Amino acid sequence: MIERIFNGRNGIDGFSVFLIAFSWLFMLSKWTYIIAVLFIAYALFRCFSKNVYKRRAEQYKFQSCIFAIARFLKKHTVGIRRFFSFQSLKFKNRKTTVYFKCPKCKKTLSLPRHKGKLAVTCTVCRHEFVKKT
Repeated sequence: MIERIFNGRNGIDGFSVFLIAFSWLFMLSKWTYIIAVLFIAYALFRCFSKNVYKRRAEQYKFQSCIFAIARFLKKHTVGIRRFFSFQSLKFKNRKTTVYFKCPKCKKTLSLPRHKGKLAVTCTVCRHEFVKKT
């Protein structure tokens, strides 16, 4: 039965599913309900369209946008993950290690806790200074 309905038509694809899922956001308010209905109507139009080539081109554009967004997020969330990972490490070692910044280059350095005054050389800029731990 379903095969006969969609015979020669585009059928359900990722973009149609996205449109229907996205329309739920607009169903929350009575003022934006008409927008949700338009998204659902366009998704159904895409499903029953016999112009498969145009619908595939739309699907290709949708997938390329999704992949570009995913690439952007993957590239820009690395720093955020690294930051939280370092904060977790600092919290875990808080009883044994002192973390501080180099006064010249602002690189984060670490020393063992409760060792008195130590002469420190920054690993990046080679600036030497004394730090009490």
